[in-house]
Formats: sequence, C-alpha cells, structure tokens
Amino acid sequence: MPSVITELTRLLDEFVKKTRLTTNALPCLTLDDNLEDRDQSPAIVELDREKELVWWKPQKHGDFSLLDNLETGLELPLHRGLKEFYGAYWSEGICCQSPIGKVELIQVWNKSDLEALQENLLGHAFMKMKKRQPLTFFIGVGSGEDMITLDNADGSIWLEVPGRRPHRQLTKDLATFLENLEVTLQPYGT
Repeated sequence: MPSVITELTRLLDEFVKKTRLTTNALPCLTLDDNLEDRDQSPAIVELDREKELVWWKPQKHGDFSLLDNLETGLELPLHRGLKEFYGAYWSEGICCQSPIGKVELIQVWNKSDLEALQENLLGHAFMKMKKRQPLTFFIGVGSGEDMITLDNADGSIWLEVPGRRPHRQLTKDLATFLENLEVTLQPYGT
C-alpha cells in the first residue's frame, strides 16, 4: 500500500525532473506575487533579485508537528495523512492531471505561508463545525469551485464546494489519491 510521503515525494521528484528535461533548469517562479516573504524559503536554490526570479527545489523537512497549533485550536487530533501531506516538504504547489481533470496540490513554501495556511484551515474547520458538516481539510483545488479535501475522521478524499458538504468521494485515502496523479508543468495557481 502506498504512503502519503512516498507518493508526495514521487510527484515532487517527477515535477523537478520534468521541469529540468523541458527547461534545462530547476523550477522557477517570480517574486512579484502576493506571498509574504516569497524570497525566503528552504526550497530556494538560487535567487536573482534583479530579475525577481527564484529557482527552487522541494526541500524535505519532515516536521509533522507543523499543524500542532491547529490541533490545539480545534481541540481535536488531525488525521495523520494531513500532517504528512503538509509536513513532509517546503515546496511550491504543483499541478497534476487526475482521473477528474486538473488538480492543484497545495504545499507550504515558508513559515509565513504556513501561518496563512493554518488560519485558512482553522476558518474552514470552524465553518464546517458551525454548519454541522463532516470535518474536512483542503489539500488542493480541482476545476471550477471544487476543492480537494481530506475527511478528518477517516482520511478519505473528496470533492467539495466551499460551504457545502463533500459531494463526491475520490479515494479511500490520501496516498491512493496521490498515486493516481500525474505531474504536469502547468504553472501553479493559474
């Protein structure tokens, strides 16, 4: 059975390999976006401030306690798959092709990004609790309004429109979901 970390590693390694084969360089992004401290990340390999470009490569950190503050705030344990997904690497998100179409997987770039992610996950969780819906946490986005979410109770992966109940189960667990993805070189966040 695949593991979350093994499958995430496969996807990130494949992304770097495909990028190098296509561009003869590491993945590159610009500094002119809205992410705070974009020029600070363990994933940065080279930084050109004059051109506002960053070449990067996912960097393992294996800190699965990154979401402990979220657990404390919610007063409940988070599913192990969620902790492994967000705690394995410092990385830009990546785009993939899946059986349901294009999927963008969220990753954590730096500590500022982690703080923003925690705030968003906490807000999402409070909304789910207020509406008495199953507690889910987003790990990516699909097409249209669909988010890719992990059910905190059993780790299953679902399509969900923000504010509504999950409407379509994709896989029984995160590792299987990741195993069914194929990396594309589409820019993340477009």
